Amino acid sequence: MVGTIGPLVKVARGTWLVATLAFVGASTAAGLALFSSVAEVRHLLGWSPRSALPLLIALLLAAALADLNPAFQRAPSLGTRVPRSWWERFGATVGATFYGAVLGLGVTTIVPYAGFYALLGSSFFLDVSGAAFVGATFGLARALPVVLASVAIAVGVDPAVVGDETSRIDRRIVRKSSATILIAIAVGLVATAVDGASG
Repeated sequence: MVGTIGPLVKVARGTWLVATLAFVGASTAAGLALFSSVAEVRHLLGWSPRSALPLLIALLLAAALADLNPAFQRAPSLGTRVPRSWWERFGATVGATFYGAVLGLGVTTIVPYAGFYALLGSSFFLDVSGAAFVGATFGLARALPVVLASVAIAVGVDPAVVGDETSRIDRRIVRKSSATILIAIAVGLVATAVDGASG
């Protein structure tokens, strides 16, 4: 996406701004829609968050174990990479909207961390407004690197350098950090449940 939106800052700043806003908006909206839909499923099933707590703890720990496993490459997903042909076929703004929507859904692109599914699954235990907030934050966070990279290109950084720097992110560190956070949350939930049962 950096390779498509980023260069526009050099040749068509107006188009770049509109395409970038469309990209960020679509990614945020898609995340909001997906996560709030997951929360709505629990409401439709009539499950209480407390009765489903063991399932959430199991989900958090399973995702943490997957991210700690050196053999784990990426989580299952519905897609791979967003086709560049969308940009060429639909133009900058519509193409950016499609890119953003696919990115914000998460499951339709490569999912390198099992922690994503723990985050998505946790929406099942939230009310719809809380899940919508988490989903919107997720969608926005996925879009921001492209915006920051585009701004870097706008101030004169070579696009090739921007691409190289983003590819150097050590996924092992991210996975271990994600796993640690998931385990901490799971332990906290167990402690809360035990305290609530004894209180």
